Amino acid sequence: MSKAGIYDQLVSEYGEQFTPEEAQYAIDNPKYIFLLTS
Repeated sequence: MSKAGIYDQLVSEYGEQFTPEEAQYAIDNPKYIFLLTS
């Protein structure tokens, strides 16, 4: 999945419902995404 796709899923009302700032942090810090998905 592309970074844009991950971002869209994180901020989607049907997805994780992160704020745009939280989603961008997750994209910029791949270790954070690993923690979310494990």
